[in-house]
Amino acid sequence: MGLAHSPRISTDGLVFYCDQNNIKSYKGPAVQNIAAAIGHANYTATGISITGGYETIDIPQLGQSNTTFSIIQNNYTSFTPNSGDCCPTPIGYGNGVAVTPSTLYTYAIVYKVESGYTNANYMYRYEYASNGGAYVGEAGIHSESNRIHLGNGWYWAWGTFTTNALTNWLGYHGAFYYRYSNLSDKFSVAKVLICKGDFTALHPKYWVDANTTRTASQAFLDLTGRRTVTITGTPTYATDGTFTFNSSGSTTFNLGPGTNFLPMPSFTFEAWIKTSGLGSGMTLNGIFGFTYGLRLAATTSGSIAFLVGNDTTTFVNIGTTGVNVNDNAWHHVVGVKNGDASATIYVDGVSRASVTPTAGWNGTNPWAAMDVQIGRDLNDSPYFFNGRIEAPKVYNRALTALEVKQNFNALKGRFGL
Repeated sequence: MGLAHSPRISTDGLVFYCDQNNIKSYKGPAVQNIAAAIGHANYTATGISITGGYETIDIPQLGQSNTTFSIIQNNYTSFTPNSGDCCPTPIGYGNGVAVTPSTLYTYAIVYKVESGYTNANYMYRYEYASNGGAYVGEAGIHSESNRIHLGNGWYWAWGTFTTNALTNWLGYHGAFYYRYSNLSDKFSVAKVLICKGDFTALHPKYWVDANTTRTASQAFLDLTGRRTVTITGTPTYATDGTFTFNSSGSTTFNLGPGTNFLPMPSFTFEAWIKTSGLGSGMTLNGIFGFTYGLRLAATTSGSIAFLVGNDTTTFVNIGTTGVNVNDNAWHHVVGVKNGDASATIYVDGVSRASVTPTAGWNGTNPWAAMDVQIGRDLNDSPYFFNGRIEAPKVYNRALTALEVKQNFNALKGRFGL
């Protein structure tokens, strides 16, 4: 199996692997981008000339990107309402789309202006009661306080607006340009995101294309190509675009029924976790919930618990001592069941607990039709994880101590260890 992103990890027996740090695996959240394809102006009138086009630019943090540009020559020296000098419109993001009244929307762009000139109207919109209906209002929301310089003059800017209670339609949305001079300027836009909800912290590399919807099952891809991953609940997005598991939002990765994996007489669960402790109402920080019978979790004290059983027999029930992962630092946690020979918990590449299992585990259990989830323990109570889970893996065999150490060393630099 070729996993070029992490060539040093053990891949023999790997049956599931996803990674928020890998754009081949994590595409971004399930979201609908209602912005249309980005279009440029191309016209000449008294005192104004705009010539547009398209080009491919290498944008820092984004790579090769298709961009839209307009070269603007505005010779007016003052503003006259309702006249040609009022509103040069170099680039538009759409001219009509249905929206929901009284609803928060994210509005974000990746842009560059050669002169460095900015104004609020780079992110403008008109609101209407319906398509062709009554005018409700308009505003621009671009702000220099809400932007990050990506490099080479390119900025990621973001903001939010809440639609009026009467608004059902978004009319023209795009950029106006109000710099009046005899100097030419170049305005370029690479990406636009207009979507329902607060996604202001979502890095542009995770934005879905304009006029496109990304479903929950398209958001996360298994790097082994075997499983469909669905993000459930309400994750909290970080400034790097990845997300935090939110116990109150019941956030999980759903991998489908256990029959997609089982039987596994020997197996390995592995993940990187970061948590400050359990969420409100939780009594376990569930990491892996493979039906009721297979569970890996962090406890109230910060120890790691590993359990394997069915409706009649508990084959493994083991916990670490002298370990506290509830320190808001990254930890590598692994649960290994090696048939009837051994069961071991590793934390940060070191064996922290081991036991000889009760004999007889055949690799399945009565609840195999239940969903497999990462980010919760599938016991009767809702034991949802509170914090971050990165690079979770499942193997259909028992990793050796050397292989666990190998996997720890492969990614420890990313997590500051």
